[in-house]
Amino acid sequence: MKKSINCYILGVCLVALASCQKANDEIQPEETLLPMSIVARIGEAEPATSRYAGTPDNAQFTTGDQIGIFMDGSALTQWNHGSLRWEPTETVLWPDTNEHTFKAFYPYLEDTEYSYESIPMPSLLGQEGTFESIASKDFLIASTTQSYGTDGIVKFQGNGKTFQHVSSLVHLLLKDSLDLEGASIDRILITGSNIVASSIYSFETNKVQLKADADSDNLDVSLEHTMSGNADFYFVLNAKPSTSGNVSLTIEYTKDDKEYIAELSSFSGNTFKSGSQHNLTISIQNNQMFISEAEISGWTQEEMQDITINSQEKQDE
Repeated sequence: MKKSINCYILGVCLVALASCQKANDEIQPEETLLPMSIVARIGEAEPATSRYAGTPDNAQFTTGDQIGIFMDGSALTQWNHGSLRWEPTETVLWPDTNEHTFKAFYPYLEDTEYSYESIPMPSLLGQEGTFESIASKDFLIASTTQSYGTDGIVKFQGNGKTFQHVSSLVHLLLKDSLDLEGASIDRILITGSNIVASSIYSFETNKVQLKADADSDNLDVSLEHTMSGNADFYFVLNAKPSTSGNVSLTIEYTKDDKEYIAELSSFSGNTFKSGSQHNLTISIQNNQMFISEAEISGWTQEEMQDITINSQEKQDE
């Protein structure tokens, strides 16, 4: 009888132990969820500097930048660049150790509605023409597929996984020639179909959708720049094919109380590819503007040709 009781107790203990083990197995996945962290770069250039503190070819994220990341087409999370690393606004956990696809974009803007199919890009209106100001207009995307690995870090770096520019960059280098000595650069106007139109990016199609409005075709920048050495101006434009019409350039300046205007009916072959940079070196001599266009590293390099256009005294309207 005592032996039977002992066997019974042992059986109950084994059942209880099995039940506890089963319960532990059921909650184990939740307990083993591990926190996620990220590293991110812009382009492949080395070494990197602070974001747009140096040149476009070695731009890097800096403190205060914010990006959004989709995992497997949903579950959008916001990440902020702290003084040392990227930090999520709330804890992000790996659901398992399997491979997952991550799609990221910059900038993540507060009070903006985002979805995998519809990501509003920054407005290209209100540009100042300065190198520092293009950071707020520059839309970047990145993609990577990876598993938890050994450290759980999602790496947007190397092997084509870095952040890439979606728009196109125009860099005007205005040389301080004799004709421009002491002149005031008053206005730069770039005109073309939808070059600054509101835009939506979709990770579903990997395409940009333009939303035409009254200001879509004109990037009109008022300046008060007095020439005292070469002058650099930077502008971000929507990517566009040559089939969508010409892109023109107008520069207005004042010298010796006379106003001048220089116009170019088209440039860069009217084609502005996604991620490309167009560099124009402009010289004005004897009432003629000489524009030589060349490639620059960092963004996609574009072969250009030399162009000469006339400038003339501006007539009263």
